[in-house]
Amino acid sequence: MNKTGYTVIRITKQTESLEVQNSDHKERRGYEGVQLYNELAKKYNIMALASTGLDIHGSIPWFVNTPVQTLFFYNYYPGSLQDHILSSIGKNEDVFLMYTEEYPAVELFELLSKYPPPSGKISSYPIRYVHSIWQEDPKSYLGMNEREVRFFRIY
Repeated sequence: MNKTGYTVIRITKQTESLEVQNSDHKERRGYEGVQLYNELAKKYNIMALASTGLDIHGSIPWFVNTPVQTLFFYNYYPGSLQDHILSSIGKNEDVFLMYTEEYPAVELFELLSKYPPPSGKISSYPIRYVHSIWQEDPKSYLGMNEREVRFFRIY
């Protein structure tokens, strides 16, 4: 992003507490993101949002609820996470090549198929957040959007 002329402000969500793990959800991240945007917009001229990996799903509500004109997605897989997991099962491949901890695709599929999802984490992501986004395809969700959305697959 810096190479394209943007100044980057990196935002990290802390997910260590049990309260955060049990309440983390795509819509909550969107609400928190809009609040954060409103605060930062007082100091900065925010031109774009960018997200990587599983965080791209939580950025969509920010984007559609703010006046930002450009969104950069650096996604790890095409389509939905559910489709990626099923493809990984069929190909007998690891689901998350980018993470140090690997989860067997069948176990991950079974875990995310449960409702309500259990507490805990998948890598650094609360299971409940992953459950809230795993069937969503960001391109489909943003299909009617008239602003600029750029996708870059990084794995």
